[in-house]
Amino acid sequence: MPFWRLYIEVIIPMMKLTFLTCIILLCIGVVKAYDIIVAMTNGGPGGASVMPAYFVIDAYWQKQNLGFASAGATVMLLTTLILFLPLVIITAIRQRREA
Repeated sequence: MPFWRLYIEVIIPMMKLTFLTCIILLCIGVVKAYDIIVAMTNGGPGGASVMPAYFVIDAYWQKQNLGFASAGATVMLLTTLILFLPLVIITAIRQRREA
């Protein structure tokens, strides 16, 4: 059996959960990107590089608006759940079928 076929048929299917975990952690890291934005551009020219976490922290610390910051954080949480919860559930169901 050639190496590439072994890789495609055995190694990659065995690493599905690892890929899923890496994708979820990477996307959560992107949502939480705050320190890089502040260090590099401080929100950018005209707010061009504002990410959700920067928006929430800025709403709380600069504008002193706890309700607005809480709403933004809730939207971040719900967006993350809507994107990843079905993916995790589908993967769990497939793992139970294979076991």
